[in-house]
Parts: sequence; C-alpha cells; structure tokens
Amino acid sequence: MPQEMCWCYRSSAMIQEWASAPVIEAFASPLNTLAGKGCYHSAFADVDGLFGSLGSFFESSISDGTVEVNPPFDEDVVLRTATFCQTCLQRAKLESKMLTFVVV
Repeated sequence: MPQEMCWCYRSSAMIQEWASAPVIEAFASPLNTLAGKGCYHSAFADVDGLFGSLGSFFESSISDGTVEVNPPFDEDVVLRTATFCQTCLQRAKLESKMLTFVVV
C-alpha cells in the first residue's frame, strides 16, 4: 500500500475514532517498508529489529488497528496468513476492538 494511502487511511480512522495507532505492515523489511520504523513486521527479527522491525507477523499479538498484509506468494504462507488473520479478528471481536486487515 503506498505511503500516502497509509496516511489517508490513518487520518480517516482517527476522525472516525476507529484507531489511534498507525497502519502496520505485516510483511516488510527495513529496505521496503513504507509504514516506517516501529510499524512493520519482518522475517528476520534478530537483524531487522535494529532497524525498527516488530518481529515476525505470526508471533505478534494484534488486537486492534489496521494491518496491511501482502504476504510472499507462497501457498503455505498465504494459508498461514489467512488463518492467523482470522484468529486475530475473532479475538478482536471478543474484546470489542476494531481491527482491519487490508490484504494486497
């Protein structure tokens, strides 16, 4: 998702009181993140953490906010991603929190 779209979505969400957190990228690296430091998950947390990675998307505890999801085009990763997103959405619903996944 282009950075401008992240900003636009965040502004809209804040106006409507949906979320106060920035858009988080589920699959990025320090070299290609558009969300910025502290707002992306990556495959190599041990190295990328020095550059602001939040670690593995699959090990996160996302319960609210907006997450841009563009997984690698691998069937196993896509299925794991779908399952993980569904689990997060169910947890958010139980906790009465607003959670949005934008799948690219």
